[in-house]
Amino acid sequence: MATKAHLDWALRKEPNVEHVSFKNFVITFGFTDKESAHEAYISLVNSQQIRNKRQVKLQKAYNFFRRRSEDSFWATRTLKVADHMLLVASATVAKKAGAVIQEAGLREANEGIKRYPSELSNVESLELIEDSDNDESEADESEDGEKVSSQAKDVKLPMIAVPPRGARLSPFFDLITYVFQVVKGKDAILPCLVPSGLSEIHREMYEAALEELQQPGPVMNKKDVLVLLSTIINTVVPSGRRFSISKQIKTASRLVELDNSSDPYISVKNLLKDLLQSLHPQMEVDRHCSPQFGQLKKRVWTMLCDTPEKTAAYTTLQIMNQIVLWIELSMFVSPTSEQVYVTAWSLIFNILLLDTNIRAIPGELISKASTLARQRTEDVFGSTTSTPCGRKVDLSIRIRVENQWKTEIAVFEFKSSTATRETCRRQQKKSVRLNAAILLELEARGLDISRSFPVIAEGQALGMNFYTLRRFGEVLGAGKSTPSGIFLPSQVEHLKAFLESDTMMILFAFKEHLRRYAVDVTDVLAASVSNPFGHDSDDDDGDSDPPLTVDSETQPSTPPPKKRHNPFILFTPAKREKKKLPEEEEERWDD
Repeated sequence: MATKAHLDWALRKEPNVEHVSFKNFVITFGFTDKESAHEAYISLVNSQQIRNKRQVKLQKAYNFFRRRSEDSFWATRTLKVADHMLLVASATVAKKAGAVIQEAGLREANEGIKRYPSELSNVESLELIEDSDNDESEADESEDGEKVSSQAKDVKLPMIAVPPRGARLSPFFDLITYVFQVVKGKDAILPCLVPSGLSEIHREMYEAALEELQQPGPVMNKKDVLVLLSTIINTVVPSGRRFSISKQIKTASRLVELDNSSDPYISVKNLLKDLLQSLHPQMEVDRHCSPQFGQLKKRVWTMLCDTPEKTAAYTTLQIMNQIVLWIELSMFVSPTSEQVYVTAWSLIFNILLLDTNIRAIPGELISKASTLARQRTEDVFGSTTSTPCGRKVDLSIRIRVENQWKTEIAVFEFKSSTATRETCRRQQKKSVRLNAAILLELEARGLDISRSFPVIAEGQALGMNFYTLRRFGEVLGAGKSTPSGIFLPSQVEHLKAFLESDTMMILFAFKEHLRRYAVDVTDVLAASVSNPFGHDSDDDDGDSDPPLTVDSETQPSTPPPKKRHNPFILFTPAKREKKKLPEEEEERWDD
């Protein structure tokens, strides 16, 4: 709460925003805790002694600070506080060391008096030895240089443990700094030792990143390092399977399959058999008989009319109807672009998720959470991209909040059929960092991401794999969700393999998991006011802002996770500075 000193300080200042800004308030009164600083400032601004017009002005400036500058301000302040602690600790060490050395010197002198009483017959001689700085008097004190007091040798200077610069921001702070300096062409020295005080898993990750950085090759091409320094263990690729926790991540990442005794499972299985029989009516006699595409179309259309809506069977028929149409139109005949496949998969997902509160939105949208994470990294280490806007994603998975599709819960990335395996792996490493930024943003709002987490799709053309991303203690872990991938047929000859595969069952299991995850996110956002100061707003067109209030104490359905400092989510640093955008363009996340 604001004290009388806080209020007197504000009233003495001129009625100008800069004079009583949140930053000046924190610096003036020496706040180091974010929550107590915000609470005190809110109480100050809402004080009845502050005029209404001035309150509105301060409130807008405060909202702007929360959106644009808060992360960088607290990061800088943390470093300054750490530097101050280091200076204070160093001064304390110096004083204690001086006292110990002086005490040892006096003991040495007293012993010399006892050993050589004839040479030191009066106090004046003793004072002369204590005050003398020349080498001759020191030589007289120990004639052969070997008779130094054992007590003086055993003197140990007191050591005060001071955390290294940046350690509180990230356990990999010095490696991140090295990466950014190297990419920008600056002189940098790669650390050769692992810092003390790291946890076991952080030590393993530090050693792995250090080993990778010591290998030849451009630093900016080492995506595995960027993933590790983002505090992510990615077991989807071979480089992430060497850690002690990797097996646990792989096991806990498996997607829960549908119950094969449930009605949806049985109805979809029977439907697929029926459609396969329509496609190959003579299959029992001749397994290599020609497909009857026309009969399959008629069967799909007929059953669509007779099947109840909002059932698993109806959803399956809708997807089959879309596939039949694409094959008839030769939609996937080469040449095709990546966007063709993104559009196709977005239609499949939206049909699948039609009865949920989730939508898959294509169109190279900017990921807001990843942009905010990038800005936080840039504020400390420098630019991560030379482009003026943030990272764009192929498919943005969003839930509806207050009748708007702006709350992002995951992003899916795709590559065309001509992409190499290495290109797809590089894309997955980017995807895991984009989704980590989103997941950490939701965790900051109160979601327990060790229990509620997304299953993320990663596609190449008409093929798709899934991986899970969730928290495992101090790190985020990514692992394959299914043993094998799924696919969509591009021509008539592929329909038989599609109908016999587990693609539809995996899609329904994926839908059920994503539905539960979206419900948890919605509950958390509804139960706790995460940003009552307009941080989530995409524009500032309104003339008035809601009154400043402290966060509601209402708790989410699950206990909130232990408060942590979010890691830096790293993307490839830029060699040149980023172009500036007009202020009004920076907030257009969806354009």
